[in-house]
Amino acid sequence: MSRIVTAVNAMLINANKIDPVFEQQEEFFFQYDKKHKWSICEVNSDVVLSLYAKNDGSLEDVMRSRLFGSVPNTVSYSANDQATKEAWESFQELLNFVKEKALGVTEVLDDIIADLDDDIPF
Repeated sequence: MSRIVTAVNAMLINANKIDPVFEQQEEFFFQYDKKHKWSICEVNSDVVLSLYAKNDGSLEDVMRSRLFGSVPNTVSYSANDQATKEAWESFQELLNFVKEKALGVTEVLDDIIADLDDDIPF
């Protein structure tokens, strides 16, 4: 398994460290562990994950720079380039998580689930 897939899986396991999350033109920007700036988006049936390395600015600064062009020190990873089904599924799961968080779906689902009785068998 590649290092990026391992890192994606680690982010999913520690999803509580993904905050804040913003959406800009169907690209979702997020910070992991209060220090690593990322974005993720779907492009032509692929999922592309970008790391904004060595970027001391805020996540909002990265978003502004991305809106008006490229951001220096960016490394991008394509799920399709990883050439495994697990990699694609991991990238897709991260995209879905970040998208749900940005759109407030996580809180809605938590609110609905909190209404469940403890007796429900699922």
